[in-house]
Formats: sequence, C-alpha cells, structure tokens
Amino acid sequence: RTLKGDGPSPSSNRAGGTSAPLSAVPEGTRAPPSPSTELPGVLAGAEEVEIAALAAAVASPLGLLLYVSAEHEVAKQERQCWALIQIVTALIRHGAAGRIVVVCPAESTCGGLVTGASKSVCLEAPELTVQRIYVPAELNVLKSAGVLGAIEAVAAGWLRWLGTLAATHTHEVDLWMDPSPPHALLAPRLVAQRSLTSSMTPAIDPHGIYVVTGGTGGVGGALVSWLLYEQNVPAENLVLLSRRALPPPMPGVRCIQADLSNPASLASNAELTHLGTVEGVFHLAGVLDDGLLTNMTEARLHTAVQPKAGVLSLLDLATRCRWRPRWLLAASSTSSLLGYAGQSNYCAANGLLDQMATFGLPPSPAGTPASSSAYPYSSASSYLDPYQPEHAEPPPLVLTLNFGPWGEVGMAREGTKAHQLSLQSGELPMASSAAVACIAQALRHLASSAGAGQLAPPLPGGIRPPLGHGRQFAVADVEWWRSPWPSHPLLQGVMKRLPQPLADVEEDEAPSDTKSARKPKKGAASAESKGTDASAGSSGSGSGGGGGGRERVEGFLKGRLSVWQPSLPLAELGLDSLDLVQLRNAFQKSFKLTLPLATFTNAQQTLEELMGKLEVKV
Repeated sequence: RTLKGDGPSPSSNRAGGTSAPLSAVPEGTRAPPSPSTELPGVLAGAEEVEIAALAAAVASPLGLLLYVSAEHEVAKQERQCWALIQIVTALIRHGAAGRIVVVCPAESTCGGLVTGASKSVCLEAPELTVQRIYVPAELNVLKSAGVLGAIEAVAAGWLRWLGTLAATHTHEVDLWMDPSPPHALLAPRLVAQRSLTSSMTPAIDPHGIYVVTGGTGGVGGALVSWLLYEQNVPAENLVLLSRRALPPPMPGVRCIQADLSNPASLASNAELTHLGTVEGVFHLAGVLDDGLLTNMTEARLHTAVQPKAGVLSLLDLATRCRWRPRWLLAASSTSSLLGYAGQSNYCAANGLLDQMATFGLPPSPAGTPASSSAYPYSSASSYLDPYQPEHAEPPPLVLTLNFGPWGEVGMAREGTKAHQLSLQSGELPMASSAAVACIAQALRHLASSAGAGQLAPPLPGGIRPPLGHGRQFAVADVEWWRSPWPSHPLLQGVMKRLPQPLADVEEDEAPSDTKSARKPKKGAASAESKGTDASAGSSGSGSGGGGGGRERVEGFLKGRLSVWQPSLPLAELGLDSLDLVQLRNAFQKSFKLTLPLATFTNAQQTLEELMGKLEVKV
C-alpha cells in the first residue's frame, strides 16, 4: 500500500471522514487495474472486506508493507500521516495482530511525520509491531528506475525484497540502507555520554546573533538566561519569535511577533528580513495535544505539526535574506525517538525534526522559481522574490535534541498531569540547569565534529550518509528498566539486559503441542512492543499466581488504581482513555493474554463491570 500526499485536500470528505489516497498493493495479491484507489476515512466506516485484507497482510510472514512516497511539502506529508493513522485505527478496531513495515524515503524530512507517528503504535496496541526501513533515493526502484519501476512485477519484487530484509531482522525497529556501496544495512543505537562539562564553558560565539522560536515559554526562559548570564551573549543579540505580541522577558532582548506557519507573515516583517548575519537558530516551539490513535483527528494532527514544521518557513526566509546561520538546534522529544502512547500527533511533529538531523534539510528553494518553494504550507512564495540570493547558501548544520520532561518549566513541569505520567513511566523530570548543561555539551560536540571533518561531505550526486549533516542526542533522565522501552534496540548500549525469566525457560521445555500455542517466540515481536518480563507471573496478580480469577484480577487492579470504588464508572475514578490503554497493556503483559481494546476503553462502564469481563478471561 502506498501513502501519497497528492490526493484530495483535507476538506474533501465523504460521510464525515477524510479520504486518503492509497495505491492498493496488498501482500500476496495482484495490484488492481487502477493505479490508485481511495480508502475512505476509517472513522466514516471503511469497507470491512478492505480492512480484513489489510489485517490478513499484517498477519502474513512479510507483514503489511506501507510505502511512503517522497514529499517535501509538509501539507502533503500531513495527508500521508493521516492516511497511516486511519489504517492503524482500522486495524486496531478489527483486532488485527502482526507486523507493519513502513518503507520510508531516506531523504531530508520526507516521511518524517509518518515515521514519527508510527512509533506510538506499538505502545498503544502491543499486538501490532512496526518496523521502518529507510531507503535512499538511488536505491528506490519506484522512484529512480523510471519505466522499469512502473512495471508491476518489478515493483512487487522490489517491495518483497524489502519485506524480506525486514523479516530477517525482526528484532530491529529501524533499519537504514547505507547509500554508499555496498549499501550495508545499518541500525541506530544510543551511545552514552559519560561526562558532562559545566554549562558555563563556552559553547557558542558570544558575538553572534541568535534567533529563538518559542523563546517566551518556560524552556525558552531557561535558555535565554543561559545565553545571557553564562554564555555572555548581549541582550540585543537575542531575537525571540512569538505568535503573540509580548513584552521582552528581559531588558534589551528583542521580541518579535511572527507566525511561523504563515510564510507571508515572516516575509513582511521588516525586523526579520533585515536581521543580517545570524549565528544560530534555536527552535523550541511546540504544542502538546495528547490523544489516542483511535481518537485522533486530522485537525489535532495539524495543530501539533504546525509549530514544529514552521521552522522550514523560517529557514526559507533565512536563505532568501542571507542570514547564513551556521547551525539549527531543534528541540524534539523522547516520544518521537522511542514512541509514546497517546502522542501519535506529537511523535509525528517531532519526527520531522529527527529526520532533519538524520537525512538533512529539504532542498533549498533558493535559485528555484518563486512558485515552487520546497517549504511547508504554501506552494507560492513570490513575495520572497526580493530576497532571493543569486546562489544557494550552504544549509545550516542540524542538531536535534530529543528531550525528556523538564521538571521546573515546560509541558511536564511539576503539578501537571504530564509530570505525573512521566514519573509513573520512569522518566524523571530534569532540573533546568542539567538540561541546559546538556544543550551546551551538544553544541560543543557539533562544533568539534564539524571542525574535525566528521560531518561527511555529500557523496557524488549530493548523497549524504545518515547523520552526515547533523547530530542527534537524547537528553533525558530515565530509569530504563521502569520505562516503556527497556527492550528497545536503541538502548542496547545503554540498558543492561536482565536474565531470561524462569517462566520462559519452563515454557521452552514444554511438550511440542504447547509450544506452538505460546508463540510468538524470540524475534517474532518488535522490541518496541515488549517489556521486561522479569516480574510477570511472579505474584498472585500475574498469570503464574494462584487463586481464582476474581482474586487475581482484583489484586492486579488494586495495585494500579488510587481509588477503589467498584460501583463507580471508570471515568469517575479519574481514568481517561490513555490511562485505560496503559491499564490494558499492563494487564496483557501480566496475564499473558490479548484482549480487544474495547474491553477497557469504555470509560462509562463501572469498575465492577470491567472486573467481570476480565475474570472470565483469566
């Protein structure tokens, strides 16, 4: 199945749902005569036979292959992402289980929204595993093979080859194909930084001009204080951008009202267009609007994507006005790096920033016709003509930082629900001083990498290897063993492995007729969806405990609910949809069962009614 971005606009609805253009090429079947067909928005009721075919593909040995076409415009990428969310929602409601393989372009920001959103799937629906395989343009048969790629047998064979590659590495969730011969298959890993230098050690040029988006928020305030008082940047050299007209947070700092999602607004701002040479850009803007995949809407996706993707409009202006920034620091999230339940839209938005660091920025619109801007929401940029340079400027280096929660400021500050959820999931909200010291360390690392020639120049044809023009760091304080990600492949160099649980060893020694019933075994599930099983089955609340079903279910729930009133609806006990999804995931892990999502997500059922449903299952 192909996710394209050139279909009907978001306003083209049928029966209240958004149509997503998808070329139907289900695994194991011939492609239909028409090259593309429309799958109605699943919330409007897609054909059951269509969803059944997708579910069958998910359960097949190669899984459901989703091909993401290369689109530079963010509006088209949003349509691709929305199509993915529709498909996944339909599969969850159908009760599908198995593997989804997302074939992504290894090309600038293309596919960043889709790949980011896909990382939340396994955290909300553990019965679905997702792999992503990133393919360079020169190895993409559907893009670079011309007429050959249009031949159905050739395209199908190439996609099956990619599916086979993914199927032979089921323990990996992300695979990169090296663009340089012999095109080795790569897998990303986190590497621990063992030391942290003082935040007062010089990290930037104190004489440069710095533009900060989102600089009027709590995290922005901490960054501005660091720039002023520890890096000795003059106040007049700091330019903060805000959608609202706000007074400067500190004397001398310039605060400019500008809407990043509106290129015309940026281009008409005389202060920005005459800013002169800029040393660096800090992109901190962001909006959090949590919601499960099954409750996601296209409008909520757009709300989360808009402030993050707005940096592309700013870089467009920077190119045309010759700011010549040396680097861009983009504030991303651990949610888009590792996945997080209830944040598919936020994961998507930050996935765009992660993609920038890995595969570079989109082609600069400099030197192209004014009507063919590569950047984000508008295809017309004739109003930027006066600032178009004669020659394209080198793009800035990209430094993406995947932040965990900040404890004193920001979206997860103390007293918010996000703060509480972070503590529950093992993410310890950081002190601002520690987070700022990590920012300084990352900037020094970027400068030293560039100075030492470690940021590789483009290969022939302008090709860059992954992370060839940027760097990416996770900045977080996490008790990994208590987090949702203890078995994630990214953490192999960070997370110490626990020994295999005794219960699993006993299962391996069981008779052959019981072995088959207990699959999947090793390698059959993505590490994204697996937790550490050391405690599963070791207490009365797990599958290995004694006692009747009622007592075991009650023991499990009492250990996870702060209020115990069986006669009240779940909503009145303070449980929202995300809480219920996490409760379901914990139940399935503890009892080694798979239950429909609907068993838990009806917040109007009483706790007594939920216990009755679960008692029968155990």
